[in-house]
Amino acid sequence: MSVVAVTAMATDKAPELIRTALTRGYFCEEFSHIIGFASRSSDFFLLRLLSVTDALLDRPIEEVLAALPVASEIRVALCGSQNRFPDVYYILLAYGRADRRKVPCVAKLFATIEEQVPVCYLTAAGRAGEFTA
Repeated sequence: MSVVAVTAMATDKAPELIRTALTRGYFCEEFSHIIGFASRSSDFFLLRLLSVTDALLDRPIEEVLAALPVASEIRVALCGSQNRFPDVYYILLAYGRADRRKVPCVAKLFATIEEQVPVCYLTAAGRAGEFTA
């Protein structure tokens, strides 16, 4: 349902923005299983999916979140405060930017194997591509 809502909001936006939102969401969902948060995978997916709603709606993220019933951890993470949710996003950004120095550093936050990051990213990009193709 979240995917449908985001794509409905983005009818006048570039398809790449939707693909970015979906890739981020699917990556965080995949990665949540590796870092021991499988029971919260839908929260991780929603967190990253919502991370582009400010661009989709041309409104500040705080304003967007005020109208949505989301968990406080998601709200806090999207507004820039610290908790475990943003750490997954930092891994995604480092990998997406091909920053070979940051990926291992951020991956250590979860005591995970660095080689699993590209697998999660490729899986996420594939799923996003299927939906937006």
